Amino acid sequence: MKKVFEYFITPISLLGVGCLEELKNYLKPMSFRKALIVTDKVLVDTGLVDKLYTFLIGKEFCT
Repeated sequence: MKKVFEYFITPISLLGVGCLEELKNYLKPMSFRKALIVTDKVLVDTGLVDKLYTFLIGKEFCT
């Protein structure tokens, strides 16, 4: 029989200049090993998703 796990976390939305740097204050204490980025075509096309990905890799929040 498979074991089912549930995990709930309150969503956090950070907006504005410097929000990526502020993000580390939320992620570091949680000791996450992986990130799931949910986005859309517009955000991908604007390059914001690439900036987020580069930030996460650079800060070693995910590999």
